[in-house]
Amino acid sequence: MSVEQRNALFGLVVPLGILALWQLLASGQTTPLFPGPGKVAVAIWQNAPVILSELGITLLRAAAGFALAAVTMIPLGIFLGRVRVIGVVLEPLMDMLATLPPPAIIPLVMLFAGTGDWAKIVIIT
Repeated sequence: MSVEQRNALFGLVVPLGILALWQLLASGQTTPLFPGPGKVAVAIWQNAPVILSELGITLLRAAAGFALAAVTMIPLGIFLGRVRVIGVVLEPLMDMLATLPPPAIIPLVMLFAGTGDWAKIVIIT
């Protein structure tokens, strides 16, 4: 057996082993809080239209956030690169804001943009 075949076999055995362990642990449970992989797969199949609809909405928000970021930040970057004085003045502020983790910004976005789709697009941006 070659190294590639062994790696491919290992890459198949590990996920199957995890699924088998999950099923083994879930089969001893009577609570609906820990379903087995079979029940999860059936629930996903039954709710596929809703899941695909929500996935489409999520992808649309992500594309809108990317487009908004590109439309606003590329010209701003060009402007800050061309006008050195403004770039030098604003660079410390931008460096400070870049280090903030997104969860720290979410309350501010909710305060100014609300909780609707616009707020989600702004957070993605």
